[in-house]
Amino acid sequence: GRWVEVDLTQRIAERGTGSLLAPSSLSFRNLLLKLEAIGSDPSVDGVVASLGGQELGYARAWELRERFAALREGGTRVAVFLEAPSFVNAYIASSASRVWLPPSQPYSPQGLTATQTHYAEALDSIGVEAEFIRIGAYKSAPESYIQSRPSPEEVEQTTAYVDTLYDEVV
Repeated sequence: GRWVEVDLTQRIAERGTGSLLAPSSLSFRNLLLKLEAIGSDPSVDGVVASLGGQELGYARAWELRERFAALREGGTRVAVFLEAPSFVNAYIASSASRVWLPPSQPYSPQGLTATQTHYAEALDSIGVEAEFIRIGAYKSAPESYIQSRPSPEEVEQTTAYVDTLYDEVV
């Protein structure tokens, strides 16, 4: 049967770009539409996708994984070649019929992390005082400018977010 290659090692932009003098980039929307068209084409038996190079956020990773799962449910086989086996790429690949990993490519999943950066001390050192009106304990957006450490509420929110992502990936 006929198989279609989908190269996901290149940059995938929110909006596609392209000009005469610059390389074009694939838009995420067009990628999803392409996969949908492949799924409705009876002459296509399968898709081979190369993953690596760029990191998709978890929302895009979820959408891409769902699209691969829909292809499989529709009878189109999906094979993924993990060129760069990150945690996110392994999550996407988990919906494929088959996953290939080069023998020379180490895979050591690191899991999920979240980083909270606070600028209050840096702003103080240059004499800048940030002013915000705080509406509630869980409205933590200004904290990174007015505090040197995250509040317990900010830690709770971030932990809940990471736990939700982890549960989805598992």
